[in-house]
Formats: sequence, structure tokens, C-alpha cells
Amino acid sequence: MGKNIISKILFSVGIIEFVCGIFIFLVLSDDNFLIGLPFLIMGIIFGIIFVGFSEIINLLQDNVDNQNEMLRMMKDKKTTVNDKTKSMIQDIESNLPEM
Repeated sequence: MGKNIISKILFSVGIIEFVCGIFIFLVLSDDNFLIGLPFLIMGIIFGIIFVGFSEIINLLQDNVDNQNEMLRMMKDKKTTVNDKTKSMIQDIESNLPEM
């Protein structure tokens, strides 16, 4: 299915955080290095957080896509049990214990 739109947005926000943190650091550090340093650190930390969340959402989307593909393949595949043709899903469900 490709990338999730939320993942793309979070990745973009993370990159913008990096760039803004560096830019603000460069502007404020002209007068005093210690004034701009917190902005650089915050920009890097928040940029990493947003890029990390983007990657987590990407991995979860890949997992959902793989599960949907496996489910589609299982529904299409037919099995023969006791001379009866069933779908693989029906075969698995019939062998599950009652809860």
C-alpha cells in the first residue's frame, strides 16, 4: 500500500525540527553560544522523536499490509479435509478449541 500519510507528515515535521533547531542556534549563537545551545539540543531531540514515530508508523503499516496479504492468500487457498473442500480459514477455525 505504500507509506502512511501520517508517517510522511511526522517525518516532515521531524526534518523541519532539525532545520529550525540548527537555524535558531546559528542566529542566537552569534551573541552567546550558551543562548543558542538549548535550541539546538531541543531541535535535535524533537526531530529524532518525530522521525522515530514516523518510522514506527511505517513499520506498523507494513505489518498490516503483510497480514492483509496473508489473509487474502488464505481465503483464496482451498484445502481438502474428509473429502470436503474448504477454505483454509474454515479449516483452521474448525480445528480450534471451543472457548
